[in-house]
Amino acid sequence: MIFGSKAFSYTASFLIVMFNLVIRIVNIKIINKIGYDKKSDVTTQVMKKVLMASFLNTGLLLLLVNANLKDAPFPFNYIPLRGEYKDMNTQWYIHTSKALV
Repeated sequence: MIFGSKAFSYTASFLIVMFNLVIRIVNIKIINKIGYDKKSDVTTQVMKKVLMASFLNTGLLLLLVNANLKDAPFPFNYIPLRGEYKDMNTQWYIHTSKALV
């Protein structure tokens, strides 16, 4: 069971990285089609959008994948997330934080 959870965690980390690359490419193409006058405006918009999308993708997905919401309040306990950790304890930081870095 431990090997399966580690494999799932590493697979999720790999998929998050790949999805972040796709988000970056798509955002660059969309922002280039908008047609800003200055190159610095394009760069600023790309940076803002990619940072926001990557943060949400990496941070929230990693938290949700490892979350166990079985004992959560009403609307959340119906979400089928039954990860290993009910709270952010020492074990969570040892196993999950590696993927954040």
